[in-house]
Amino acid sequence: MLYIDLILNNLFDAILFPLQSLHPLWSLIILSIPIGTVFLLIFRITSDQKKIREKKERIQGYMMEMRLFKDDPRVLLSAFGNIIRNNLSYMKYASKPLLFMFVPVIIVLIQLEAWYGYMPLRKGESVILSVKLKEKFQSHDNVEIFSSEGIVVETLPLWIPEVNELDWRIRAEADGEHLVTINIQGKKIGKSIIVSKKLNRVSSKRVSSSSWNRIIDISERPMLESDGIQEINVHYPLRKIEVFGWKTHWVVIFFILTIIVGFTLKGYFNVVI
Repeated sequence: MLYIDLILNNLFDAILFPLQSLHPLWSLIILSIPIGTVFLLIFRITSDQKKIREKKERIQGYMMEMRLFKDDPRVLLSAFGNIIRNNLSYMKYASKPLLFMFVPVIIVLIQLEAWYGYMPLRKGESVILSVKLKEKFQSHDNVEIFSSEGIVVETLPLWIPEVNELDWRIRAEADGEHLVTINIQGKKIGKSIIVSKKLNRVSSKRVSSSSWNRIIDISERPMLESDGIQEINVHYPLRKIEVFGWKTHWVVIFFILTIIVGFTLKGYFNVVI
């Protein structure tokens, strides 16, 4: 799993690195073209195009029948029933390629979330860094924090015993990738901090290898069970992308763009959707 994450991380880093200086919306537009095209081709290869075309033509035919015989209730009911029946059949044939696309879509979403989900810190910006200890650690007496140059620890730790958590406020002092180190009973566990004005891969959490979040938080190597920490969380600001004055999550924009790409190119690739 770790090696697969590493390969995928490097692949998406190579793809997105040239787009770092662009506005996130423009980089999403550029990305949606090849990704939407790949999903369209997967749909074409894995679906029964002949059956899908046949069902769509039948639905259109029954809709035409309803318009022509709109004054005949018997014909209307019969045509309506046939439309429903063929729609269900169409959905059956269209759902098969969606199963094949499920894994690639999840991989793409997880990787893009690392780039678009959070905004890197800006110089002078402060955030909370949380360290959640494992249950066996009921005290924080032996936990210390150290930061590399470029990150300042502004506060003493705040201990929240109800959730076994320590919180510090840290401040970004210089652009770049920095390191915060947690020393727990002599073990040193690092957490990367990204400070930049550009689009960057941002790892908000470093988690234990046994955590379910391991599936999502793929940017940093998971911590060992013996390290005594469940997760280290840097509370980066969430990214909202503005389109014509409307701010929304990047996933909404990405899905809209890939759908547009799919319907725009389906005729070129002779795909029936």
